[in-house]
Amino acid sequence: MSSGEQYIYATLNRRLVDIVTDRPRASIVDFSHAANCAGLANSWSPRMYHLAKIEWETGSTLAIARLIARACRAMIKPARKCLVVDLDNTLWGGVLGEEGPTG
Repeated sequence: MSSGEQYIYATLNRRLVDIVTDRPRASIVDFSHAANCAGLANSWSPRMYHLAKIEWETGSTLAIARLIARACRAMIKPARKCLVVDLDNTLWGGVLGEEGPTG
C-alpha cells in the first residue's frame, strides 16, 4: 500500500470517528488492529482472493470475527463490575477476619 493510500484511509478513519462520537449507539471496529494481531504479512491471501474473492487469510478472518463478536457483546451485555473488599488489614486499616465482628 502506498503512502498516498495510507493517508486516504487514515483521513477516512478520522472522519468516521468524528461522525460516530456523536452517536452513542454506534461503534467502530478497528480491522487494522485485528490484522496487526494476526500479522500483517499473513493477513492478505492471494489464494483466498482468487478462490472466493476473500482478501483475508483464515487466521485474519478469525481475528476479525472475534473482534466483531467482542464489540457486539460489549454493546448487548453490560460489562461485569468487581467489588473488592479488604477484611484483613492488607490494603487499608481495619480487621474483621481475625478479631470477629465485635472485636
